[in-house]
Amino acid sequence: MRKVLLQTLVALSLLSGWTVGDVGAEARAPRVALIPYGADVTPAVYGEFTDRLGGEEAAPETRFTIATDGLHLFVEIVAAHPEDQSRYRLENYGPDAIHWGMGYEAVEFFIAPWGRHETYYHFALEPGGTSYDNAIGMDATDFDSDWRHEATIGDSAWTARMVIPLAGIGRADGFQPGDRLAFNVTRTTSGPVTHQTWTPTGPRFHHPEVFAEGVIGSFAAAARRDWEALAASAPAAWRNSDAARALEVLADSVRDESSWRAFSAAADAARRTLRETTWATAGLVLWEVAPLGLPGGDELPGPEDAPMEEIVIEAFQAEHVSRAFALAHPGGRPLSQVRVVPGRINEESRQRRRGPVLDQMLVHAGTGARAPVADHLELYAACEIQLAGQVRRDVLRRLRYEDAIAVPREGNGVLWLQVNTTGLAPGEWTIPLDVRVLAEQKTARQVPLTLRVLPAEVPQGPRPYAQAWVADPYRPEHPRGFYGGRAPFVHEQECYLRMLRAFQINTPQIYFPYLNFNSVEYDAEGRAIKGPDLSALEPWIADFGPEALYVLQVRYGHHWPRRLGGGAGLSEPRPPSPVERENFAYFIGQVRRFFEERGVTVENFVWYIEDEVKEGEKQTNVIAAGKLFLEADPEQRRLVTIYSRTEPGVAEAIAPYVNLWVPKLNMRADQEEVLARARATGTNRFSSYMVYARNIPPFSIRAMGAEAFRRGYEGLGLWSFGALAIHYGTSLWNDDPAVNKYALLYEGQDGPVYSVRLMAWRLAIQDYRLLEWATRLADGAPETEAAARVRKIADRMQSASWSRPRPGTLDAAVAELRPWIVRLHAAGASAAAAVQ
Repeated sequence: MRKVLLQTLVALSLLSGWTVGDVGAEARAPRVALIPYGADVTPAVYGEFTDRLGGEEAAPETRFTIATDGLHLFVEIVAAHPEDQSRYRLENYGPDAIHWGMGYEAVEFFIAPWGRHETYYHFALEPGGTSYDNAIGMDATDFDSDWRHEATIGDSAWTARMVIPLAGIGRADGFQPGDRLAFNVTRTTSGPVTHQTWTPTGPRFHHPEVFAEGVIGSFAAAARRDWEALAASAPAAWRNSDAARALEVLADSVRDESSWRAFSAAADAARRTLRETTWATAGLVLWEVAPLGLPGGDELPGPEDAPMEEIVIEAFQAEHVSRAFALAHPGGRPLSQVRVVPGRINEESRQRRRGPVLDQMLVHAGTGARAPVADHLELYAACEIQLAGQVRRDVLRRLRYEDAIAVPREGNGVLWLQVNTTGLAPGEWTIPLDVRVLAEQKTARQVPLTLRVLPAEVPQGPRPYAQAWVADPYRPEHPRGFYGGRAPFVHEQECYLRMLRAFQINTPQIYFPYLNFNSVEYDAEGRAIKGPDLSALEPWIADFGPEALYVLQVRYGHHWPRRLGGGAGLSEPRPPSPVERENFAYFIGQVRRFFEERGVTVENFVWYIEDEVKEGEKQTNVIAAGKLFLEADPEQRRLVTIYSRTEPGVAEAIAPYVNLWVPKLNMRADQEEVLARARATGTNRFSSYMVYARNIPPFSIRAMGAEAFRRGYEGLGLWSFGALAIHYGTSLWNDDPAVNKYALLYEGQDGPVYSVRLMAWRLAIQDYRLLEWATRLADGAPETEAAARVRKIADRMQSASWSRPRPGTLDAAVAELRPWIVRLHAAGASAAAAVQ
């Protein structure tokens, strides 16, 4: 393979003249690059790197070339050596093993194949050949591209070469002349400017909104395409105007970067004029948007966006549904305040001259039954925030009765509607949404909302076990509070438990002190005869219930008292004595008895005995611990974490003694094979994963539910639900990865403020349950049309890679799935009734 790669790269280098030459064009911002197209092309050479803010010329020098044959991208980056080369890692450590420390040498290539978009891909190399490829953002190391690459070291520079198949980065149709993409090239080095970038990005390289624009093959072709798209979406009157004809002439005159920039500026101005003309007299406009792909604050509806006249939502009983709507008021004040309230005016109160009263009740169309809106509908304003170096709509501010949404004249506001059908009878429930501009009482709308509740209920668990690493809710002296500091005005435990109910978390992490080792009593020979006192566990069981999965945190080596036998023999050369082994068995037996007396079976608690196992001491300790458990009570589960750097041989060695836990969706194929063999033995195991890092888009977080079901994992987790803010007293609203890299919440005066990403995680849990439910129903009716359709849709939901989904994909699949599930559910109920 390496020989083929080298031959390919050498041939491409000779064919296309991949050498560092002079940069002809003056550096400008924003950057634009004409990417040569064809099998026999000479790539342009680009240089003039700066620091991340664009204020300092980079040293040592870095330059790159880029070209495409329509099916691949060819990238070569030449990095001049710094004076200090001591941080060159000259060994190839394999895929996804780059060292990201300050000053360590690496070059990176970022590519957004559909233009500036939050979906992008990231490729990197070190001088020794260590590589890294991911999708969407940092930490997505599960993504494995079939790219080819090499790094070579010369006398004055080292060179990274990459061949990236377009089919592997979302462009299965390849590129044609006139297509556009967004990209950037960056470098980390020990030289005077440690972080270099071709296009200035601000504090972080991961900032796709400022990537350079790449035009494939021809500025003229791109201009013609742009003009045709603009003309097709414009009114006929404009297409026949002098302004349109002048713009078309300008498009046809484009030949180089300078004329392309002139045309692009004129086309942008035309779009703004058309937008202002189109919407100036439109009044208050509402249109539906993808909840997990919300528009930027400056967007107005396009030709494909139909005005929203009514809202119709179909859902199972006990289902959570998210919908989002954008509001615009182009002809109004520079900043309008729009109030949105679900409810109808009570006409009886008006007739009695008591003044109109807002009736906030859902009404069942068939029976007239009523249900409080507050129990089933929540309204949020989706607000923009700086998140992982980008401006995103992520904050969901809960709207009270008196709150309003700010809508700029040339922008939008976004309303997030969260529906929970738990407790609603099947049938149609209705209520209008009153949408009103506060300063212009005549600018108002009534939008009918119909909620169609289907005659089938989504199973509520316990699978997938849902967990979140958060601060301990039962210890008021805990130094770091629930979500990054003491929660003002809200009792921490109350706040925490409210979140558990809202997001269906059923896997608490119980820490060492609650197991109360020191309360065990011993006889004269040192044998345990009484205890432990486990009363501190009572609140956990009362709040989480018997179907939760309790994870008992007892890391080996320093948490277990020696007199129980757990620590002795692991931290010392001698094996545990017979008495220590007896005490160990006694203790874990008492814990099992305590749980089972309260209805928690042995399947619903697990000992967490080690994290991120690798070869060496950790492997030895895990095997020793596993043997102690197997000897004492083989039915009790014992959990260890394996991850992308756990070699298959290590996983194979520990698998007979412990249950394997996968904290992320980044297992390699050889590691997955070990997991599959462990499952085949029938050994109990708990496979889970964590949603990781703030920069993973919400639609990717949601797609993880279907992916976890496909892999047979039992749980979904968050690292971390509230992030604990890492440093006490810091704010989760700040875009600081050193503080809140994993936060899915924001602190608020009245408790945590939700994020779009957190809502996506709840939908991921629900997708898992829908797939499990649908599969079970289809297996019970294997020959029916409904079963075949359910299997087909379920397969489609599982086949899409979580790293490259599109907003709305899973919503559409679930909508298609619902009627077929209803048919299978009804058929199963009828069959059961017939048997009885």
